[in-house]
Amino acid sequence: GVQVWNTPGIRREFAPMVLHRKYTGLVGDVTTLDWSSDSTVLLAGGKDCQARVWTVDTVKDYEPWTLIGHKKPLVGVHFEDREKTLAERHQFFTNDGNTGSTLAGK
Repeated sequence: GVQVWNTPGIRREFAPMVLHRKYTGLVGDVTTLDWSSDSTVLLAGGKDCQARVWTVDTVKDYEPWTLIGHKKPLVGVHFEDREKTLAERHQFFTNDGNTGSTLAGK
């Protein structure tokens, strides 16, 4: 899985790192990840030949996307257009665009 941690601010603290959230859905080791330009969406890929798309914070009615169909473990994932909104990304992943993957789930 993937863990996102809040980093410390300017003030010195005893335990500055705080776990924000754990993300699941990939079966093997995570080998690559990318953040959207606004840091609201996380894309990760792994040895299980799948990629998973999560929102960093909870979004009502959002279910993480799983991109399947790769023949080898993933060594790189990225957002094609870093300026796209979450709605535009949803359209990209659900249309028959050339993502190199098959969408499972939402």
